[in-house]
Amino acid sequence: MAKEKEKVYNLLDYMDWRGDLLPSAVPYSDVDFVIFSELVYAPLENLKDYKGRPIKDLVRDVYPEVLTDRVGFLRKTRYDLWQKVPTSPRFADVKLEEFAADFEAEQSKQFAAALFSYGEDAVIAYRGTDSTIIGWKEDFMLSFEVPVPAQSDAVAFLDRAIESHRFKRIYLCGHSKGGNLAKYAATMCKDQEMIAGIYDYDGPGLDDESLKSQRWENIKDRIKGFIPESSVVGLLLGRGATNKIVKSESVSVMQHNPFYWHVMGSTFVTSDETTLSSRAIDTATHDFLDKLSNEKRKLLVETLFSLLEATGARELRELPVYVAKNFAEVKKIYQNVSDEDWQALKEMGEILKQSGSFGVKTVYDRDVAPEVEKKIGFLKNRKGKN
Repeated sequence: MAKEKEKVYNLLDYMDWRGDLLPSAVPYSDVDFVIFSELVYAPLENLKDYKGRPIKDLVRDVYPEVLTDRVGFLRKTRYDLWQKVPTSPRFADVKLEEFAADFEAEQSKQFAAALFSYGEDAVIAYRGTDSTIIGWKEDFMLSFEVPVPAQSDAVAFLDRAIESHRFKRIYLCGHSKGGNLAKYAATMCKDQEMIAGIYDYDGPGLDDESLKSQRWENIKDRIKGFIPESSVVGLLLGRGATNKIVKSESVSVMQHNPFYWHVMGSTFVTSDETTLSSRAIDTATHDFLDKLSNEKRKLLVETLFSLLEATGARELRELPVYVAKNFAEVKKIYQNVSDEDWQALKEMGEILKQSGSFGVKTVYDRDVAPEVEKKIGFLKNRKGKN
């Protein structure tokens, strides 16, 4: 008889288990802070009159329409998470004090953060990367520029909370790029003494200069980092702090989604090490970046995203159709790329493809119309430049 597969529990199960326990009775745990990190991904931009209101009263404004499974797993699970808030005393009366969102294509900036309060304490949750090309460009800019626009906004958002003198303690958290913003803001803020904890969920690391600073030394012991077994994003750039490895469902970069992470009780189910593929991609990525100067990294990123932006697509999922639609504009830029830079772009693309990140599989592997495949064929080899 085949062995029955062991039941796996996730964040939504945790809301059912622990949702009746007030934070005043049982302090927020590692799992609670990733829930805050996921709550901020919701379309809080829909809110108008929200300041100081409990989030249980905001659910219908955040999601005015019912979402079904047809919207995709990630959007649906975030929607389901918010639907559990009104019946969860642990979160229902948490207040949304501030929300900021700034998307500026000209500055390559994608930023959003929310300030939640309960009692004398506050939680600032930084939103991670969205599906826009500009959002991903800013992530790539982390490899050669500090601070990127979102990092500056993250520090300013935290400093406003500190200067308000309304809170005794402030916790910072974020998933993906949000984890990077939480660490950077804690490092550069005006008053580090107010920071009670920093929770980083598979976020990229900081630059070497930041990690060598006294300000980093001041706060690094307050950081709790978590990565899935097949982590890709959370191993980028300098780490400077030890991460716990979390068991996860799904494969490859899909494990980046915390709704796949295994939860038991008030904590995550951990593993001893990351997967072989994760370690191989980590090595390949760092080897690739180590041989490039900051100037060269900047050039490659600007070249890559000038190609993507020339398609006219706003989001990664739109690329296959828009490459065909605006092929002539893409080819103009492509023909001016030197052979040396093209080889470096191909190497970078291969690493991304192997990791399954950046929507590369959308372009390379999905079934698209034959005419699209034909037109993007030049991206796979050097033929067609002339």
